[in-house]
Amino acid sequence: MAEEIPKDELYAAYRSKIHPDDIPSLDKVIQNAIEKGEGFVYEHRVLCNDGNIKYVVGIGEAVIDTHNKFNLLMGTVQDITQRKIAEIALEVEKERFQDIVDSTEGIVWEIDFATMQFTYVSQQAVRLLGYEVEAWCKPDFWVSNLHPDDKLWVVEYSFTRSQRLEAHDFQYRFFAKDGREVWLRNIVTVVAENDKPILLRGIMVDITARKHAEQAILKTTERLLQLEKFINLTTDGIQVSDETGYLVYLNEVASERSVSYTHLRAHETKANLVCRLLLE
Repeated sequence: MAEEIPKDELYAAYRSKIHPDDIPSLDKVIQNAIEKGEGFVYEHRVLCNDGNIKYVVGIGEAVIDTHNKFNLLMGTVQDITQRKIAEIALEVEKERFQDIVDSTEGIVWEIDFATMQFTYVSQQAVRLLGYEVEAWCKPDFWVSNLHPDDKLWVVEYSFTRSQRLEAHDFQYRFFAKDGREVWLRNIVTVVAENDKPILLRGIMVDITARKHAEQAILKTTERLLQLEKFINLTTDGIQVSDETGYLVYLNEVASERSVSYTHLRAHETKANLVCRLLLE
């Protein structure tokens, strides 16, 4: 049969000063120590006579007699209020920092340079790429998901710049968990010790939409240049006007047939020249 929590006057007086929210868990710790006849360490709050609350740590053990029966509790109580206040303040700052990191539109990360494994990845990794944070900490995770056409130069570039302790900024393609090809911009800083890199820290930003827009503009520009070359090869004069009738484009043949360059005013285009002469 389990022994009961001691009811002597000294312990009862001490127990009456314990914060009510901490009593149930403290009773469990004491009961376990009594039943197993072993030591315990427990942190809890104490209500002071002036109304303040102190944090203390109790270190003790249950003393069992020769008949294997509980005899008494022995131990000490130490005031750890200042330490706990510092720990609580640090925890609040960590939570605040984590909130800022998790709300940042990018994946904040840290890598151990010796192993080249991630030691920290923010939750945005899940939203942007679909991989759980734990997956990033596996060996070769980052390299194995790089686009094949980018893998060699990206690894070599980042490793070389890191060895030189140089911050660097580069763009590459990375496969998301669902197979999507995502363009990432990686902004990296190097943490050094004794002139050697020990940590890499940075942020990865999804620039896929921007890259697609740039590629679309490039393709459109290439098509327009090809079209212009074709237009300029023809012997026909071609002119283009907007919906108001304003002349916006003339090919070379149309320009040469319409006007002489001697009519050009300062800073005037050929198209505007033709339009002006037609109106005069």
